[in-house]
Amino acid sequence: MIGLACAIWLGDACAPVASAQTDTPPPAAASAQTETPPPAAASAQTETPPPAAALVQTVRQHLDATHPGVDMAAMLDYFSRNSPDIFAEVRRLLDSGEGDPAPYLRRLADHFLRMDRVNRRNPTEFSRLAAIEQLESRARMLGRRVQELAAAAAAAKGAEASEARRAMAEARQELKSVLERAFDASQQNQRLELNRLEAELQAMRRLLEEREAKRDLILQQRFIQLSGQEMTDDPAPMAKGSKAP
Repeated sequence: MIGLACAIWLGDACAPVASAQTDTPPPAAASAQTETPPPAAASAQTETPPPAAALVQTVRQHLDATHPGVDMAAMLDYFSRNSPDIFAEVRRLLDSGEGDPAPYLRRLADHFLRMDRVNRRNPTEFSRLAAIEQLESRARMLGRRVQELAAAAAAAKGAEASEARRAMAEARQELKSVLERAFDASQQNQRLELNRLEAELQAMRRLLEEREAKRDLILQQRFIQLSGQEMTDDPAPMAKGSKAP
């Protein structure tokens, strides 16, 4: 259950520790990078208008055959709140008619369902993962902004080039800050998950030790349950016509 926390730029670094985290597919244009689809229950971030009914209907047409139980409106609403760049990519794919958007939408729907299960089981963990996803989305958008400004600065001259370089420096600084925050949040979530797994492992060890200490009693009870007799090395033969106790 490795996921959101590891997303695009963290790659496999988080892989050893797992919870309900899952990979989020990046915008389809960058699909070769990593996968980061988002969760199901909407996170309380900023107020955003609900997805248009036409968009919901279009997505439903692509997913009804494979994901008939998914609440398409809730899925799109989650993306618009927590991964606005992915939400924008969904709209672009559907509006442009480029290729078949169904595989990308299926990845998003799968992640949405996994994160919905996380939310039902542990809302606190869900909130942490959604917050990390928001940071990752912002980082991806800033990365593209830096590239655009770098190209603009190279093509411009004079004051325009200076302004583009100034804007690029600001975007680079914000990108650095967002990446640091996302990394720290991911590490903290992994620590919490590791602590939970260690507590479960300790409980399992205690149970194993308790069973080992009661080995003879457990075997005796099981023997009686199956045979109706005490478990002895040399049980006395039963007299003819007598009844078992």
